[in-house]
Amino acid sequence: MAREALFSCSDHPTACAAAEWLGRHPAYALLAAGALIASLFLAGLLLSVRGDRRARARFDAFVHASGGTSGREGEPVGELVVSGRPARVSTFRTGTKTTFPWTRYAIEIADPSFEMEIRDRRALATAGSFVDLGDPAFDENFLVSTNDEPRALRIMTASVRRLVCEAGEIARVVRSPFSLRVHQGRVIFEAPGKFDGGDFDRRFRLALQAGAAIADGLGRSG
Repeated sequence: MAREALFSCSDHPTACAAAEWLGRHPAYALLAAGALIASLFLAGLLLSVRGDRRARARFDAFVHASGGTSGREGEPVGELVVSGRPARVSTFRTGTKTTFPWTRYAIEIADPSFEMEIRDRRALATAGSFVDLGDPAFDENFLVSTNDEPRALRIMTASVRRLVCEAGEIARVVRSPFSLRVHQGRVIFEAPGKFDGGDFDRRFRLALQAGAAIADGLGRSG
């Protein structure tokens, strides 16, 4: 028994006529395909440009709301002061084929020898020796490594731990969550994502406060 045709010219005469015409004029078919590809590329480019503009506007809004100034060095950068501490805020992208936006800050400190890192327990690499802070709510979610455990214990006060826990919610859906560390004379915080005018901004501000508190603690415990 003959199979019923999936496409009937009697039902779609215009489509069939167009296909027949293109068959007789293959150069036009190539031109049409090229035009379609070009239009799709242009549409994607316009969407990307609009997205970049929105992201930069939100970056500027966050920095300016924090009393700072913003500029461009390829990616947006900002200078602001939190709890009396100058901080430099910037964005960057990770990955090769698929890039993902991250936002970071750095606060300069006077002690380049002290090292400490606070990581989410879900981070991919968790090998090593870690400090037990005696705070179940914190210790169950974060790992702290350092080259000076007594000093780290003095710095990681209850208020700092609370700020870190709240800021940690920035990246709960990402396999490589944020990192807050003291390294080579700077307090550095990095989190996947970008300013959104909402929760990311609020939690990033908490992370800024945590970084400034750690910097202050280093000054008092040095």
